[in-house]
Amino acid sequence: MNGLCVIDRRLSAPCAFSWTRFAAPELVINSKCALAQSDAASLEQALCDASDPKRVNYGKHLTKMEAAAFVGPSNQTVATIPKGLATQNLKANAISPGGNWLSLQVLVLQANDLFALCLSIITHGTTAH
Repeated sequence: MNGLCVIDRRLSAPCAFSWTRFAAPELVINSKCALAQSDAASLEQALCDASDPKRVNYGKHLTKMEAAAFVGPSNQTVATIPKGLATQNLKANAISPGGNWLSLQVLVLQANDLFALCLSIITHGTTAH
């Protein structure tokens, strides 16, 4: 399975939905990907410090840029992910201030291969999802 691990899987469609067909290989899907945060524990500590009247930093709230620095991916991740995607002719765009969320468009064929998926179309009532 290409070094991938299964975190969660669905063996059947959710309640009130039904499997219709496999997704067409040429279908382009919009996908989002979360990268590991570089220092989430320090962000939590900084937020607690700013919120606790007994702490020296009470009331000293983080700026958007300061918060983004805590949740942004490591320099190694920032250098590695685009190169890996480029080998598959993919390009991601950062969609969060910290750069820890990426958006990319990928063919179903590529997604199935890269992530060991079997993407399908499911329906609820008369609408395909």
